[in-house]
Amino acid sequence: MLPLLLLLQVAPAVPAASSAVCSGTFVYSAPFAAWTSAKASNAPVIGAATDIAPVPVADAKFVTAPDRAAKPGTGAVVAGFDVPVVGIYRIAVGGAALRPKGIWIDVVAGGEALKSVAHEEGPACSTIAKVVDFDLPAGHYTLQLAGIPDPSTPVRVLILPKG
Repeated sequence: MLPLLLLLQVAPAVPAASSAVCSGTFVYSAPFAAWTSAKASNAPVIGAATDIAPVPVADAKFVTAPDRAAKPGTGAVVAGFDVPVVGIYRIAVGGAALRPKGIWIDVVAGGEALKSVAHEEGPACSTIAKVVDFDLPAGHYTLQLAGIPDPSTPVRVLILPKG
């Protein structure tokens, strides 16, 4: 009996499946307060949420191949944006049809995809799927999104300075 008891004491707990039940309306507060006031556009603007229409991934004109290849039939976005001052910038993407593991976010400068400095899923019960941070000098960049599950549904993008 003692060995079984010891086994139960050292056996790791199995985490419960994530099935968050959301009640009520999610409140988008800092830093994502601008998330709910998106405007349709072809390109994101720092500090403003933008709904961008994707194209089928087969039609996307990527500057460089995405770091993770998108599945056929998914959508993509290739859009320029300007960073006014050096800093770490958070790129949040989402929408009702997006799941965090499906979409890939790249920032390209000088024909090269930049390495992210952090990434996380969006807040539980929000429509933010993923947030990725990049350390960016002032300048012009290309945002590449790949693996958008539904290429007929706009993707919401919000780029913010961190901090």
